[in-house]
Amino acid sequence: MSKRLSLLVLFVVVMSAVVMPAAAQETQSIAYGESVEGVMSNTAFEFEYTFEGEEGDIVAADVRLAESGAFGTPELFLLGPDGDTLIEFTGFIRLGEALVFAQLPESGEYTVILTRRDGRSGDDEGAFVFSLYQPQILTPGESVDGEINIDTGNQYYAIEGGAPATLRYSWSDANSSVPTFRVYAYEDVAPAAAVVTRYPEIGGSVVVDGSEPFYLLAVEYEQSSLVIYGDWETEYTVEYLAD
Repeated sequence: MSKRLSLLVLFVVVMSAVVMPAAAQETQSIAYGESVEGVMSNTAFEFEYTFEGEEGDIVAADVRLAESGAFGTPELFLLGPDGDTLIEFTGFIRLGEALVFAQLPESGEYTVILTRRDGRSGDDEGAFVFSLYQPQILTPGESVDGEINIDTGNQYYAIEGGAPATLRYSWSDANSSVPTFRVYAYEDVAPAAAVVTRYPEIGGSVVVDGSEPFYLLAVEYEQSSLVIYGDWETEYTVEYLAD
């Protein structure tokens, strides 16, 4: 092999090692109630988190911005023990946020994949917080009090479907801003996609028809409100009214 050809081969090998970005980071284990931080970039744009779940568990996983940045369109995919996608979120809730939730069909190890829109060819970058939840299941006549701030992140609860239900939401001690209350269902397709069922109407009440197996209730901290109101916190109450 000539000297010129040898140098050319060496140059191609070196450049291949330099310009090819890493697609996925090392898989991390996470448990219900835990959060982990990360940074989306052009060299780290796909993250995998695994957790152990039991059949019948209702779970939720979300991602939100840890600081201001250009990470505006995260995407989440929940995979079952067999690797099939159970539910995905590729839409838009708010800048830098995404959510998936499901009732687990079997016991085993589940995986959540976090990436950005367009993956390798995307351009979103920025720090994020990924969290895994096992929402408290409310029963008719039950109410729950909580507190929400920038450190707690979003708070989730669930009710079982099968019958119409009325949910009441109220808050107090808010410093200029209030959290958003949403009720989520999901389309019965494979993979499923998160759907906002309804916002609170006047008076802070929401009625669902009970046609879904369960509903996810979310008390959400609006990251965008930090720009206007600064760091804020409030106490709230969610009630599942008995018929």
